[in-house]
Amino acid sequence: MIPIKRVVLFKHGVGYFERRGKVSGNADVSFEFKHDQMNDVLKTLTALDLSGGAISSIAYDAKDDGRDVQGISLHIPQDEALSGLLAQLGGARIELIVAGEKIEGVVLGIERVATQNKDGVTDRSFISLLQKDRALSRYDIADVSWFNVLDDELRDDLKRLLEYQQRSQHSERKRLSLAARGSGERELLISYLVEAPVWKTSYRVLIGEDETRIQGWAMIDNTSDEDWEDVNVSLVAGLPISFRHNLYSPRYAQRPEVAVKQGVGYDAPLVAAGAELEEEESWEGAELRDSGAEALMSKVAPSPARMREKAAHFDQPKPGTATEERGALFEYSISDPVSVKSRQSALVPILFEPIHVEKVVLYSRGIRDANPLNALLLKNDTGLVLEGGPVTLLNGADYAGESMLEVFNKGEQRLLPYAVELRCKVTHHLDSESRDPYLLRIHKGRISLHAWHVQIRTYYFDNSVGEMLDVILEHPRMLAFDLVDTPEPFEELEDIYRFRFNVEAGQKLKFTVSQREEQSEARDLSTLDSYWVEEWNRKGYLSPEITGALRLSIARTHEIRQLESDVSERGSQIQQIAADQKRLRENLQALGESSGEKGLRDRYVKALGESEDRVDAQRKAVDEMRAKIEELTALRDSDLAKLDSEREIDKS
Repeated sequence: MIPIKRVVLFKHGVGYFERRGKVSGNADVSFEFKHDQMNDVLKTLTALDLSGGAISSIAYDAKDDGRDVQGISLHIPQDEALSGLLAQLGGARIELIVAGEKIEGVVLGIERVATQNKDGVTDRSFISLLQKDRALSRYDIADVSWFNVLDDELRDDLKRLLEYQQRSQHSERKRLSLAARGSGERELLISYLVEAPVWKTSYRVLIGEDETRIQGWAMIDNTSDEDWEDVNVSLVAGLPISFRHNLYSPRYAQRPEVAVKQGVGYDAPLVAAGAELEEEESWEGAELRDSGAEALMSKVAPSPARMREKAAHFDQPKPGTATEERGALFEYSISDPVSVKSRQSALVPILFEPIHVEKVVLYSRGIRDANPLNALLLKNDTGLVLEGGPVTLLNGADYAGESMLEVFNKGEQRLLPYAVELRCKVTHHLDSESRDPYLLRIHKGRISLHAWHVQIRTYYFDNSVGEMLDVILEHPRMLAFDLVDTPEPFEELEDIYRFRFNVEAGQKLKFTVSQREEQSEARDLSTLDSYWVEEWNRKGYLSPEITGALRLSIARTHEIRQLESDVSERGSQIQQIAADQKRLRENLQALGESSGEKGLRDRYVKALGESEDRVDAQRKAVDEMRAKIEELTALRDSDLAKLDSEREIDKS
């Protein structure tokens, strides 16, 4: 077998396996794969003859989908196999041995009979046979020691069914064979991708007096049935697109079923004398010429030279533990060949390099409220990209703690907290305040006052460590808030600020973080009353020009409201007159034709005429008032719309 020479393990659960070896002359090379690996193998297999030969074919054990036994009506029972199988042979000729006697006949069926014995009632199965002399016989199946099916076709069906069942029980391993054709000794390269365990990393940070080093190990697993001997291993991180695709199962196309169209019979047609049929068209021009076939094959099958050119892309990278960036991926190449036995795992070194570190303490309320954490501030100056994994820290020969490292790119800085610093206590409290407005804006008939709402978090550090602490404080970064009256942060992340300061040995330190959010209150200018205008004018929020314009607007608004009140009052009067008129009309309808009632009728008619005059006068006055309201409203709104001002408020 051609051995594995290179393994590339990926973080998304696949492995690239490359085999290289020598063959001589025409040779067949075979490999075995697990059944569930075949789809990946067929999708990714590459086979190259690097010395001028060719891979003429690749054969593999087909997946047995049972299609060849689908037409067989028999099945092999799991329980009571003999009686269950004989029950399916109704009408078949068989021979069997019962109590040492060979008997031949046609199976009629199986009967179950309940029999009484000393142990109680039990079911017994009997086979009924029609024998040559047309006699009907019944035999206890428990006495049958052998039987044979005499029907050749039925016996073949049973044989194929048993062979399929046997194949299904031994289908875990699949053989794949390559036919390499050529002369002399040649080198073959075969590669493929199959599912593989994800490789993992862990690190040790060794803190010394003069320098700190980081040691990295990768854990790889050989879950295959084949040993890896002196294999070049590469480890790739990233997420290349990968998927499953079923190529191994036989695939059948569904074809439509077309029935023969049956036409209606016709009488025999009469053909006029002298009519001739046209000669059949010649098909000589449709022949496939050899030259055309050769041209087609030259386009489909690459030449040996092209195959060797493609093989050049599979050359191994130069030795040396390094990371190589490949677009969205990066790769560790292990410097020395690796050997891992089948079904075993191994730790392989990926780095042992000096690294720049600073000892700090990290305080974050979300991690621990009462104490900071001892931490290392690392800068990745190793020249390598470090994949994420657990980190163990050793201070000299002493165990210091553990941490987790996310993917660590070259040149980045990373905090690694590893232990709680119990000798430093931290307390904090929160205050908030709403400050006076700092800006007044008038635009498009609206006025808005802008002020700051400030949240103040005060931290108190009590250092009892006995040495100065280099503190990194993490403070939540709130949406829509800005820092104010606070030192510049050491680092800004998406959701936190980091501040850095020192706390001397045996000392206490107060550190305050203030964040402010703008709050504004807006309203229509036309709804302002005198109180707010005079109050804002007193505080200096408004300029004299704006104050005068707003006073005029308020005066017009008051006049408008007075007119609206008058309109409402006159409307009430009109309604009262209408009610009186209704009463007068009802009284008129009740009067008769007598002389006394005639005088009363004249008085009611006169009163109705006078009320109509009053209604007309009121309605005319209401129309004039409404016209005045529209005029004043338009004038006020026009003047307010012209106001456009942005004034910073002097806080002195």
